[in-house]
Amino acid sequence: MPVAPADRVRQGVVVASVVATIVGNGLANALPFFGRTTADVSAAYPTAFTPAGYVFAIWIVIYLALLTFAGWQARPARADDPRLRAAGPWIVASGAVNVGWLLAWHADRILLSTVLLAALVVVLIRIDEHLRGGPAHATPQRERAFAAFARTPFRIYLGWASVATAANVAVAGVALGWDGAPLAPETWAILVVAVATLIALARLATRADVPFALVAIWAFVGIAVRAGIPGPLPFAAFVAVALLAGATIGRVVRPAGGRA
Repeated sequence: MPVAPADRVRQGVVVASVVATIVGNGLANALPFFGRTTADVSAAYPTAFTPAGYVFAIWIVIYLALLTFAGWQARPARADDPRLRAAGPWIVASGAVNVGWLLAWHADRILLSTVLLAALVVVLIRIDEHLRGGPAHATPQRERAFAAFARTPFRIYLGWASVATAANVAVAGVALGWDGAPLAPETWAILVVAVATLIALARLATRADVPFALVAIWAFVGIAVRAGIPGPLPFAAFVAVALLAGATIGRVVRPAGGRA
């Protein structure tokens, strides 16, 4: 069946959006934007919730996954998938918001960057919702490929954007000169870890979202490493890791019962 012109345009725009997002992130640090790298801005606003530097290497995974998705969805055989049609505009929007966050972050507009990162989470949730389900005639093999190449990249992305939003909120507090009173910064970090753990557990229970949980585990280990062991925050982070690891293994071993 020939590909409809509108579908071909949509596929091309999605590819261009993903490439532009990755190029924009590369230039942000290579130039860098406004004379500072992404890490420079982060270092200017230290928080207890900020993970160790190596954790941010997850962006490499996210961008490789998005590039793989972009090429996969551009195949003629995927042109008429209604899920990709519905998600297309949101995928393009996610790229625009991502670059907008970069500009705000590098320009030291921390409050604006926090709003934009929260908006990115909303957009990624919409993408995930559009990519759920599937046509009744789809074969199991086709759906496994769809889950691997379409849903998994955006679930990894959503997991990290959710963690990053919490970190951005903490940075905004520092930028405004708030020291966390009446609670200590470490106490706030523990509370955020607890809330993030509950969200990840809920995603596992209702969406079987293993990638989201794995990203949270990755971030929590990084928070513990940066905070230094022993201590209340590393202890809380490792408790969260244990809970999420157990729930993730349970989901993988017994996948039935949750909504995908």
